[in-house]
Amino acid sequence: MKTCTKCEYKKDACEFNNSSSTYDGLYSICKSCRSVYRKANKELIANGNKAYAKANKDKIKEYKAKYQQENRLTLNLISKDYNEKNIDSLKEYKKEYYQKNKSTIYLKVKKYKTDNKDYIKDCCARSYQKNKEKNRESRSLYHRLHVEHTKSYNKAYRINNPNLLKVHSVRRRASKLERTPTIMTELDLFVMQEAANLATLREQVMGGKWHVDHVEPLQGKTVSGLHNAFNLAVVPATYNLRKSNRQVSEPWYMEC
Repeated sequence: MKTCTKCEYKKDACEFNNSSSTYDGLYSICKSCRSVYRKANKELIANGNKAYAKANKDKIKEYKAKYQQENRLTLNLISKDYNEKNIDSLKEYKKEYYQKNKSTIYLKVKKYKTDNKDYIKDCCARSYQKNKEKNRESRSLYHRLHVEHTKSYNKAYRINNPNLLKVHSVRRRASKLERTPTIMTELDLFVMQEAANLATLREQVMGGKWHVDHVEPLQGKTVSGLHNAFNLAVVPATYNLRKSNRQVSEPWYMEC
């Protein structure tokens, strides 16, 4: 039995909170008296807690880190149990929070991506290598289940992005022939995009088909050129098809 210093009643030990600063390990005030005091002085206690937290930031941070390290498994189990019991309410809370803080979240994510480009790139590369087969099967299954949607999407993409497809086609062919330089400069990428734009513009203004051609063929009989900014030309499709993989100095040009 222990006597409460507030109400002065003798009560069982279970009626007192634990305390590490007293000789018997229990608070001098019982639980009910502490509860009454807290309700009556809610604002005062809150201000006191804020002042203490502000004055002891590093101490609190260190204590929390140490506590989490020592009780990681217990905290994980508590968190997991809570999440399983409150799935619907958590979903609703997250959805509501996202709607209220959409712009803030967007800026935070953007900043994180900008500050951690190399780390994110490395993570994506490792994830891709680790789940290569799984991702391939997943994409294959999706395409089989959504044949019509995939067809309509691909068709719309081809119509809306003719220049990107031309660049991709030329780059893919060059990659297959292993004629792409190990380091692609900004100039190379810019010229490739501009060449594709020019081919599209000439088709609209002059009519006919125009190709982005490699002046020195990527797979020539005597000399093979590279897929870079200095080896591109926008020519009529008929010229490019007749030229095939011959060099400019050969007599194909006179036959066109």
